[in-house]
Amino acid sequence: MAVTDKQSPKLETNLQTDSELLGVLDYCNPESMFTKKNNNAPIALNIHFPKNLPNNYPQLVAREMSMYSHRFGKRNTIKTWLRGSPLHQLKSGEITEIAFLAANHFRMTKTPYSEYGFECSVTDLNETNLSLMKGLGFTTLLLNINTCKLPQNDEIAIALERLLEYKYCDIHFRLHNECCSRSTLYHWLAYLVKTQPAFIEIADVTKGLHSTHKLDEMAELMAKQADYLLLGDRFFVAKEHSLVKLKHCGQLQYTPPWGVSHNNIEDWVGLGIGAVGRINHTFYKNLTKESDYNQQITLGKLPICCSGQHLNKDAQRAWVIIEQLICFHKVSLHELSLSKKLSLSKEYLEKVKQVLAHASTKGWMAHQGTVFFLKNKGLNHLREICLSLQQC
Repeated sequence: MAVTDKQSPKLETNLQTDSELLGVLDYCNPESMFTKKNNNAPIALNIHFPKNLPNNYPQLVAREMSMYSHRFGKRNTIKTWLRGSPLHQLKSGEITEIAFLAANHFRMTKTPYSEYGFECSVTDLNETNLSLMKGLGFTTLLLNINTCKLPQNDEIAIALERLLEYKYCDIHFRLHNECCSRSTLYHWLAYLVKTQPAFIEIADVTKGLHSTHKLDEMAELMAKQADYLLLGDRFFVAKEHSLVKLKHCGQLQYTPPWGVSHNNIEDWVGLGIGAVGRINHTFYKNLTKESDYNQQITLGKLPICCSGQHLNKDAQRAWVIIEQLICFHKVSLHELSLSKKLSLSKEYLEKVKQVLAHASTKGWMAHQGTVFFLKNKGLNHLREICLSLQQC
């Protein structure tokens, strides 16, 4: 596999906070992703459709998909997502073809935690599109919403009403709140929970003291008024959601930039221009320029521009602790000390304890014995604690 000359271990995602967490990755050879083969572990597919696609994009993605299928075999796939703006960029026949090819190259498997979803915007929610995706068997829909203005126009109301008519199993909302006020964001939350979505993601909500949106206040409001629980650092889910059950069972994983999910997914295959993936604990990003992506695919090579792994043992250890904190809002030093896989030294555990104790003195965490819990106030500083743990 050839990689472009401008290699960089830094992986940028759409969310700045996720990019910060991935900043500890060291550059590695993309071929290392395929050294370990586990044909029994389920995978996830994320097919990216950025704006202004070339006319032959479906064919290029199909060829890239074929390359991964050749390397993986027909693995069980429990999550398949069309990311970006597929409905805005593709014709119905092209979407049908891509859905068919994905099902042909990989074994679509239904489980209580599986998703077959697509990303869209309000303008995409017309009867033709909703009928097409429903007919293709898509069960989940992620609607991107710009929250700069209050939800008082007829367009959003008509779109949501039409959406409910098609009865998708799961409706997800992602609120982009970069320029909206606190009161406007809260207005949106109150407006959207009336439709009883399964999942609400608030992008870039945790930016420490400089954020006008306080996650602790939001979590309390959503729990009291709408019976929604906070998962991770930006995801609100209905109380009966399957992810809540996984949290209670200790079976969650956090995989940026996709968020929280069942911990049995080992590989996340990102396909398309600028797509991000993670295979065999190695994160990678595809080429972002159409010409470069096209050239690599035409040459029969995976279009990867950078890849990174937790090659440093301290970085590996830090990531396990960070993932535990994000998923479960707690860290058990006793459990970490017993982990044979991590083999943490007393010196390293002491450094971790100092970070958590410092967070406790600020009122962000509390502890009972060797277990440190994130307090409500600490939700606003979750990323700060994670970044401190990276320095242990």
